[in-house]
Amino acid sequence: MFFNYGSGIAHVGIYVGSGKMINAQNNGVKYDNISSGYWKRYIAGYGRVVNF
Repeated sequence: MFFNYGSGIAHVGIYVGSGKMINAQNNGVKYDNISSGYWKRYIAGYGRVVNF
């Protein structure tokens, strides 16, 4: 997942299902809900790795 705060992609996370992602922040690695709250408003897009 790619996040944009207004000046281009500034953060990435890994979608793990059920509306959750893993992302690294200054205070460690977190599971966060992407369906509501802080992250929802900044989603810029997502991609999928195939045949990995």
